[in-house]
Amino acid sequence: ADFIACAVAFLLERGRFVEIGKRGVWSTNRTDVASSSCYVVLALDNAMEQAPWWTQETLRLLSIRADRGSVHGLPMALFDMVR
Repeated sequence: ADFIACAVAFLLERGRFVEIGKRGVWSTNRTDVASSSCYVVLALDNAMEQAPWWTQETLRLLSIRADRGSVHGLPMALFDMVR
């Protein structure tokens, strides 16, 4: 299944989906047709190069929120590969 299609299907109307990466991203035409939500592609390497101030401020805010305990990692499930 297409991960992006599944993820966008769960968005509320006018929701926001930020794709971090460059490979397998949707075209602008596909996002316009598929959803009333906002789909944004964020290439972090370009963002760091073009707007280092933005990257620094974003990482600073993330660090503060992590220190306060208001930001948590995504849940993770491990599966034993041995049968």
